[in-house]
Amino acid sequence: MSVKGWNNAKALLRELLIASEDRMALMAGPEFVYIIAALAKLRAAPDQAWLNRWLAVSRHKLSLLSPPQLIMCARALCRLDMQPGDVRACIAFPAWMHNYLAALHPRLAGVGGFDLVKLARCLADLGYKPGRPFLTDLAAAVEPKLSSLDSIHLAALMGGFSALKYEPEPAFMRAFYAEVYSKLPLFDDQDLATALCAFSSMRRLMAGDFLAEFLSEVAGKLPSFGLPALASVLGALGRLGYRPGPAWTQQVASHLESRLWKANVHVLATCAWGLASCGHSPNAAWVEELLAASLPKLGHAEAAEAVMLGQALAKFGYRPNSVTNGNSSSSSAASLDVASSAGGAEDAAGGDAAAAVAGGAVAGSAGGAKRARLWAKWWERYCSLLNSRSLHPKQVVTLLECFSACGVTPQPATVDHLVLQLVQGGLQHAPVAGIAQLLSVLAATQHNPGPLFVKNYAYCICLVGTSLTASYS
Repeated sequence: MSVKGWNNAKALLRELLIASEDRMALMAGPEFVYIIAALAKLRAAPDQAWLNRWLAVSRHKLSLLSPPQLIMCARALCRLDMQPGDVRACIAFPAWMHNYLAALHPRLAGVGGFDLVKLARCLADLGYKPGRPFLTDLAAAVEPKLSSLDSIHLAALMGGFSALKYEPEPAFMRAFYAEVYSKLPLFDDQDLATALCAFSSMRRLMAGDFLAEFLSEVAGKLPSFGLPALASVLGALGRLGYRPGPAWTQQVASHLESRLWKANVHVLATCAWGLASCGHSPNAAWVEELLAASLPKLGHAEAAEAVMLGQALAKFGYRPNSVTNGNSSSSSAASLDVASSAGGAEDAAGGDAAAAVAGGAVAGSAGGAKRARLWAKWWERYCSLLNSRSLHPKQVVTLLECFSACGVTPQPATVDHLVLQLVQGGLQHAPVAGIAQLLSVLAATQHNPGPLFVKNYAYCICLVGTSLTASYS
């Protein structure tokens, strides 16, 4: 459709909305469904006044609708070209939802499995959490219909429950796990990621043997995994605190290595943090690929992603200023090992061995210089990123701990910014260990934190003293 045609269509739609608003009081129940469903189909965005009028009038007719029509109403509200917050902001929305749930609750058992999944997703998308009795009855209604659901809807059901912060009863979860087991080969990358993210918010109900089977399926489908889906899987594992074992993490890291350049900064940070939380120890070359891939994208990172990158480097054991990075030797260390063992070989093999050692030393030196340049650029841009972001006191403390673990010192401007964020965020929200860490950084760098911190320094010391006194009393 041309721009002119689209503008004419929008003008006509506005006229229809105005005409329908005047006639709402005369509409029957199904007519309310048809008009909101049509707007959703057109991806229209009615103004809030019109939507509030629709909610206020239609809520009295909801008991006259059939279950499929009720489901259609909820789906239509989710598919309007409006933010869920704008829908919830309508004055009539709470009363409409109350009547909606009252009309649907007694008839949940007669609703089809696919419609029940759609209902759970719609409630989650609208950001409206019903009481536990409603959600428990919804789970009870869908349990005998689990066998009719495909992999997409099984994953979506768990995603909806997770977003609603609802943990089903153990009996339901046993039935759900059994169904997922039988259909696991049918799950694609997005289904696996959605389900695992949902499971990560239900730690109490997570079954270890199920998770092992789940990750085995992920490993078998790695070639078809998209980067965002893989980031979701690794992020969920990190939140669960689950360690799959070195073979699985090494397979995933190897799969990622050549694809890091294609990922955005959120995916890079999540993947790195997830692998580190799973206990993976990459070699220096893999970490340097991560640094090189993230370097041009750091400017787009949010504060949380910056913290995740710092945590990943710290957990990897990456120390850019030392000879050994992580669990593998750097090129410069390797060249030193070769040089120290070359004395005996030179007598046996003559000048060729000496030439080979010299060539290796030169190559190692060149590689070390390249790594140093990469780190210098990355660190400068990373500090600039931190300087431009608002940080919570706990994030500041986490970053300081990461800097200490990596053996690096932030730039003076970054120290000033971290001090400012810590003070403005309220020192009372920062762990004592974090305050002590900050003081040690200031002492090590002989850095003047400025008058704002000095003004709060006495309070900081008092806080540390009070905590230590309480811990020993």
